Amino acid sequence: NLSGKKIGDKGLQILLKQEFVGDLKKLDLRYNEISPAGAKLLAKAEPFKNLKILILKHNFLSDEGAVALAGSKSFRQLKDLQLGWNEIRDAGALAFAESKNFPNLKKLDLRGNFLAGKTKDVLRASLSRLRSLRIFQSE
Repeated sequence: NLSGKKIGDKGLQILLKQEFVGDLKKLDLRYNEISPAGAKLLAKAEPFKNLKILILKHNFLSDEGAVALAGSKSFRQLKDLQLGWNEIRDAGALAFAESKNFPNLKKLDLRGNFLAGKTKDVLRASLSRLRSLRIFQSE
């Protein structure tokens, strides 16, 4: 749990070099000032064999970071992905609607981002297999 430690992209880079990271089941990186560059580092990381929960809420991933994560093959076992409040807009959210890289995903949280109504409709339709899709702040 590194929530609120403000490790930034540099800290994330150091973290990803640690051997134990590949064995983690949950990684909480909320409030860490992670930018699109950090999201790209995460997306290119060695596959997380056991990671079930990834919390990235309240960072600065933007569309660029969201697209990188959606295109990543590092998170095949992920069940819960939390990307709320990350300055993500339609292009970033739609990348997850089109991604085939999360076969075990059950929950996706995109609350607090800037998504058009049409984008929310596409997400609901394309991700209807999910147990939980959170796209409104009141959810």
